[in-house]
Amino acid sequence: MPFRSIYIFVFLLALGCKEPFEPDLSEENLRILTVEGFLDTEGKPSELYLGFTRRIYGENLGPGSTPALGAQVYLESNSGVQYPLQEQGEGYYLFEKDIPENETYSLRIFLGENSSYTSAPIRPIAATPIEEIGFERDDRGVEIYVTTRGSQEVDDFIWTFEETYAFSPKYVSPYIFRPETLDVDTRKPEETIYLCYRSLQSPDLLMETSSNFDENVIFKKAITRILPGDERLSTRYSILVSQMALSPEAAEFWQIMKKNTDDIGTVFSPMPSNITGNISNDQDPEAAVIGFVSLGVIQQRRLFIGVQEVSPWTNDLSAYYDCELDADTVTADGYEDRFGTGVKFPAMAVFVEGSSVPIGYRAALRRCVDCTLRGSNVKPDFWED
Repeated sequence: MPFRSIYIFVFLLALGCKEPFEPDLSEENLRILTVEGFLDTEGKPSELYLGFTRRIYGENLGPGSTPALGAQVYLESNSGVQYPLQEQGEGYYLFEKDIPENETYSLRIFLGENSSYTSAPIRPIAATPIEEIGFERDDRGVEIYVTTRGSQEVDDFIWTFEETYAFSPKYVSPYIFRPETLDVDTRKPEETIYLCYRSLQSPDLLMETSSNFDENVIFKKAITRILPGDERLSTRYSILVSQMALSPEAAEFWQIMKKNTDDIGTVFSPMPSNITGNISNDQDPEAAVIGFVSLGVIQQRRLFIGVQEVSPWTNDLSAYYDCELDADTVTADGYEDRFGTGVKFPAMAVFVEGSSVPIGYRAALRRCVDCTLRGSNVKPDFWED
């Protein structure tokens, strides 16, 4: 659940006003711990993020958040069993344990000598399955939705998603200049640069309460919309939606955070000091901590959409607005000069009538030919063509 940017935004909002304002806060008070995660109890890989807010005015300005590195983190059951999380770098800690769902747990965080944090007791909540995932095409693009059903035990839901899409550059070229031979060759499969994959994490808080609907059915909840011409649907697209159930306390926390992000510039919204998460400082229970950690079964569904399913779909090529093939043909004696720096690539072979051997190539800027500048040419394991 990549919501740490929400924490930072709300912290900035709390200190924002129309005229410069520099509150008298110590560096210690500026370093507020942020904790975020929904840990899966059935062994699916899930992550906890730990970070600190940073100075946002005056001298020595830093980014909005800095990751907490080297922490010792574990989940402890009420029966005393400990389940350690593994540090992954950049503030992320991996949890992939199948744990009993009939116990209560506490998250323990140790950041160094005399610096530790503990969560309030957490009881796992199993989300009901996603009953349907689909999409609808209209004149405003493509809307992706899910349908699910709540119950007396599960009422509040939150969703995250990860998108992955295939795309190609403006010019599809199988050619490569080999400096060692000073010649142009055909690329090997692992060197291809004309089909790539790119992944994006969901940026928003998506929440809903099932008791607001007849028979607790959340019908076709909008997850995201892809506008006409968006590159994501230019070839093939996939979205993995994760659905999590929240306790009433967790739902209230995230609703407040969402309200603050929606009320941009509204200084009367609840500020971080008014938000009660479920993490506290062991040495100073009154110290500010921003975050909420939940446990439960994460329900997931994946959807693929091919461009033929939403056609006609005209790809917006604004990213390649000035991409043009060079007018001249580069012949063998000019390969090194034109292609040797890597600024331009051989993009199109030029043949004379009756010959299958090119006499040279027309060149184009690398960014117009090489999709690996914006993605990976390695097909994801889950990908279905």
